[in-house]
Amino acid sequence: MAENQVQSEKKMTSLNVSSETRDAIKDISTSLGLSQADTVARLVDGYHPNATPGVKAALDASAVLDEAVERVKCIIVGAAEAAAMEARAAREDADAAKKSATEQIQSIKSNCVEQVAAIKEKFELDTASLEIENDELHATVADYLSQLKKLDSENNQLLAESAAKDDRIESMRGAVDAAAKAQADLNVSLLAQRDLMAEVAALKDRLAASEQRAAVAEAKVEVMTQARGE
Repeated sequence: MAENQVQSEKKMTSLNVSSETRDAIKDISTSLGLSQADTVARLVDGYHPNATPGVKAALDASAVLDEAVERVKCIIVGAAEAAAMEARAAREDADAAKKSATEQIQSIKSNCVEQVAAIKEKFELDTASLEIENDELHATVADYLSQLKKLDSENNQLLAESAAKDDRIESMRGAVDAAAKAQADLNVSLLAQRDLMAEVAALKDRLAASEQRAAVAEAKVEVMTQARGE
């Protein structure tokens, strides 16, 4: 392969081309992966350095090859410029996209910071409100406990008063029973007194009747006495 390459390079010297053209053909061959002879055959239609051309054909091929190399160089330069322009445009697009993405990220970060700040502020406000409500609830519970303690004390007092009233009721019940017994005894005494008074009234009646009879008897005796004296 190396020997064929050397022979192709020797045959290339038969062409009346500049060293710049030969260097360009070498570079093009390397890029295309072809031998320099095949590259020249492609650039100059109908001419191949491996063939044995005449002097005129070699001269004509040299001129055509110089033009072809210039065209290729122009194409390569144009392609390089186009590639550079595309690369520059792509780089500009990438920079613009990067800038847009950076701005979007910055905006998102800013929004996130604002949302976090708002959430933090709301959390702090809610926490403060909950603490206030908790304090109020504690105060209310303490008030309820105080009232409950007061009610418990009042209830104990009422229970004590109720027990005292129960004792008084029991005591009064005993007094009532004693009064009832005394009333019963009094009723018995009143009945006995009534019977006694009835007996006294009867005795008085009998005494009056006796006195009346005695007066009659005395009158009779006086009359009899007077009658005897006459």
